[in-house]
Amino acid sequence: LWAWGYNANGQLGDGTIASKNAPLQIATTADWAMASGGASHSMAIKTDGTLWGWGNNYSSQLGNGISGSQFLPLQVGTDNDWVMVKAGVLHSMALKSNGTMWAAGNGGYGQLGLEGWANVATFTQVGTDTDWASFTTGVEHTLAIKTNGTLWAFGRNDSGQLGDGSNTVRYAPVQIGTDSNWVQVSAGEHHTYGLKADGTLWAWGKNDNRQLGDNTYINRNTPGQIGTDTNWTQVSAGGYYGVALKEDGTFWGWGLNNYGQLGVSNTPTGTPVMATCPTLGNKTFEAIALRVFPNPAREVLNIAFDNGSTVDGVSITDMTGKIILTNGEAKSTVNIGQLQNGIYFIKVISAGRQHIQKFIKE
Repeated sequence: LWAWGYNANGQLGDGTIASKNAPLQIATTADWAMASGGASHSMAIKTDGTLWGWGNNYSSQLGNGISGSQFLPLQVGTDNDWVMVKAGVLHSMALKSNGTMWAAGNGGYGQLGLEGWANVATFTQVGTDTDWASFTTGVEHTLAIKTNGTLWAFGRNDSGQLGDGSNTVRYAPVQIGTDSNWVQVSAGEHHTYGLKADGTLWAWGKNDNRQLGDNTYINRNTPGQIGTDTNWTQVSAGGYYGVALKEDGTFWGWGLNNYGQLGVSNTPTGTPVMATCPTLGNKTFEAIALRVFPNPAREVLNIAFDNGSTVDGVSITDMTGKIILTNGEAKSTVNIGQLQNGIYFIKVISAGRQHIQKFIKE
């Protein structure tokens, strides 16, 4: 595990409060599985499923029941079934292997999803549901996707960032619409992006910097599609901007761009603009469209390339990156009947290249 940057609260985890301008290894073990950096604290999970936190803890966002900042990684509780964690500004969210979702820290705007709780010193389960698949943390709002592909939200909502058609704060999870094909969600400062299984991209919330990608400055309190493209594969929300990837590997950005964060000079843009990514060589890269269908699927997943390329190998991972299934045979079908319902990634090898798509098992 490596860290660098601002360190006034010990959020780098090196035992000091001195900022670092180059990567520095944290601890000496090589058993970290995932990490997430918040505004001034960090959370991580090890390969043994244990949860760790360090940095600012004055709002109990580390969830360890201890007051004050921690300058070194400190284990949170004794449980060893954690699979996902996100550090927000003053709160943290985590997911266990049994599909339960947990929260700790500041909940003044309902971002913990614990109705009646303002601040929580130790990780506390959000409701009783056991079918959560993934989640995202904004400044003071949280969104989550269930294994059935439905989208849920809670927390601050004055700009419509929850997407429930209101501007009312929600202290417990509420379902957003009725669609059941959401595969990714990403929360920014006061806005949110969502990606559906059909490759469409959606946005809602605050739009003062045109971060919703619709070339207006009008806030939205329900999801609105960004353009008409159906080949988006990943999206990430910044403070007042968004970036996304398409199936062909191109990188797109929109919204605030005062520091060049979109990769397109420093001019803001109200609609997605592709960033030019020069390479050190002159190799020609061929864009190959991978299709996996049906999506959602129940028993069998079919694989096809638009240009007729052959399949050399396949692997499937869950939302945490854990490899669930591998198949080194050249087959264009994969039996997924044994998988639990939820969201997965399929990686297909063809002619030495990797192609990744999301799919829903139902």
